[in-house]
Amino acid sequence: IVNLKTINESYGTGKAIQVSDYLYELLTYAYQFTLNSEGQFNIFLGQLTSLYEDKLASVKGMESPTKTTLDCILQDTTNLLFDDFSESEKKEISSIVSSLPTTTDELKGLLTFDDTNKSVTFNAFYKNDVKVDGLKISLGGVAKGYATERVSDEMQKKYPGIALLLNSGTSSIKTIGTRPDDKGWNIRYNNPSYYEYQEYLSNPYNASEVVINYTGGFNISTSGYYENCFFSLGDDKKSILRRNHILNPTTGYSEYYFDQVSVFLDNTGLADMYTTCLMNCTSVEEAKEVFDNLNNIYHEKDAQLILCYKSKKNDPSSFYSYSLDQMSDLNE
Repeated sequence: IVNLKTINESYGTGKAIQVSDYLYELLTYAYQFTLNSEGQFNIFLGQLTSLYEDKLASVKGMESPTKTTLDCILQDTTNLLFDDFSESEKKEISSIVSSLPTTTDELKGLLTFDDTNKSVTFNAFYKNDVKVDGLKISLGGVAKGYATERVSDEMQKKYPGIALLLNSGTSSIKTIGTRPDDKGWNIRYNNPSYYEYQEYLSNPYNASEVVINYTGGFNISTSGYYENCFFSLGDDKKSILRRNHILNPTTGYSEYYFDQVSVFLDNTGLADMYTTCLMNCTSVEEAKEVFDNLNNIYHEKDAQLILCYKSKKNDPSSFYSYSLDQMSDLNE
């Protein structure tokens, strides 16, 4: 089997790895988006994503060695997962981030593509003239959306005129054609609030949720925190920060401004990368600017955007920085 693991193992050897047409196309696509987004979406986060996958798994399994008595109390009283990064974990994150390629100049030339042989060479990366060890590619922010698009293409080739809804786990939803009864497609748009989402598990009729009704083919791609996250205390031991699996390449930690970002765009693979990139933004203004820039690069004229975030009226500084004395309000 020749796959992404094979390519990662070839890092810095100068060896060209011949891959399937599918993987070759996906890699060229994701790498170009990495360059176009100036590293805000970054496929070279393999080491960092592996660390977070282990951390999230341990937190959900209640086995994290860093969990304190206060974490346990907060978890019991709020029904939220609380934990923190140990000093060794923080050092590891800092070490990984300091050696990552993040600027456009650093990202250029890391992958060499041979269109004739469909081969990929994963070139060595040097930081301050020192070769970085263990650099890895991760396609977590694009693979599912890209696969959804490919399945859609194959189904339309095999069954011309098909009417179909593809739901790839809520983050990528695509419809093809018009329903045979001529009614619109009904798509539940989950409220990103943690409590409303948990409520949905026991009560599917949530007044805070939205149903999107659309006739004909369309695509919606969504990135959010609510299915994969935990909370930790800030350095001041009062503010509460949310940690999730969508990581800012320049900090090594997730941003917490947006609860959820959705993009309506014809191509689900492209839309998945859009939303991952936009979740790393820290203001509405920045998100709109990034969205417009990407639309110009990819010549998208009809793209639509939904930004979900919390705020208190006339208090823009309240975004995602909850203090302990606000937890009762958050529960309500």
